Amino acid sequence: MRIGINLTSTPNYEPDELVTRFFKKFLQYASNARGTTEFLVFVTENNKDLNFPTSEVIQIPLMENRLFSKLYIRSSPLDPLIQEKKVEVIISPLESASLISSIPCIPLVLHTENWFSGPQNILTFLNRESRRVLSNSPFWLTASEYGRKLCLEEWKVPLNKVIAVTVGAETALTKTSSSIIQQRYFVSAVDDSTIRHLPEIIDTLKNLLSSQPHTIVLIGKSHRKEPKEWGENILRVEKCPDNTLGGILHNSSAFIYPSLYDVSALRIIEALQAGTCVITPFNPAYEEKCGELPFYYQGGTISSFHSALNRVMSLPNDEKQERIRLGRLRVAEYSWQETAWKIITTLKKSI
Repeated sequence: MRIGINLTSTPNYEPDELVTRFFKKFLQYASNARGTTEFLVFVTENNKDLNFPTSEVIQIPLMENRLFSKLYIRSSPLDPLIQEKKVEVIISPLESASLISSIPCIPLVLHTENWFSGPQNILTFLNRESRRVLSNSPFWLTASEYGRKLCLEEWKVPLNKVIAVTVGAETALTKTSSSIIQQRYFVSAVDDSTIRHLPEIIDTLKNLLSSQPHTIVLIGKSHRKEPKEWGENILRVEKCPDNTLGGILHNSSAFIYPSLYDVSALRIIEALQAGTCVITPFNPAYEEKCGELPFYYQGGTISSFHSALNRVMSLPNDEKQERIRLGRLRVAEYSWQETAWKIITTLKKSI
């Protein structure tokens, strides 16, 4: 079976760090479960990241956004390549899934930030051709039961057509190396679900911690909406291996993830696996996957964030270590191998 992964860009959408990391981990662990399955990853030309495990990577020109076009053509630059490569099914972020019409397309929902605040909002589904393509999908993929509920509520996808898979805990993150940063620091991640909220969080941290100076480390690939310069005491890390990432997370004062609409909890699970405290807005997906182990605050409320930050900074070391132990214990049940196996077996049964 030949399975495609759509990571191409449009004028309004570029696959972010969260989506890219999900697919890389899926492909890494799918090699043990794939049997006769082959994977082809489609990316846009000039994409700097072509390292996708056990896959053929194919570059195509930037696709135009057809979602609101009056001259809707039922094909895209991707469709001829799909046919040429004899791809049987393709998995795509929901934001670009409707651009594929020649074979069955499986939409993937990891967060809903773009649909509530971005140019591709829920009104996109008023487009008849978009509805047609997406309604013909054999099933949808998401990463939590909360994500399944949202697919039903927001996009009217029947629950029996939405498959929830759990993102895995990467064991390499527990093999922590010594910190590459000498001074005290916090870590956050740059992706679609955080980029709109990070500037306010960073300004708040700088004001609140004037008496306890910290560097702020931002991880994740470059985002087209991020500023050219984040300012003083900001360290940008776009790429690093998992054991280095584990060291960065483990040796931090906390991992701060200001995402309101993530339904995967991928970054939260990874931070708990690495062994650090997590500060994040309350989110049903986080509670579902991680219980009460993160330090939650009310999204959009700086005073609530301040309170959560103070709780972490004043936490006695023995309590902090116990919280880290419980966090690792909680996420140890999540397996990328099981995730890859579930996706592949569901595809083979459905196509």
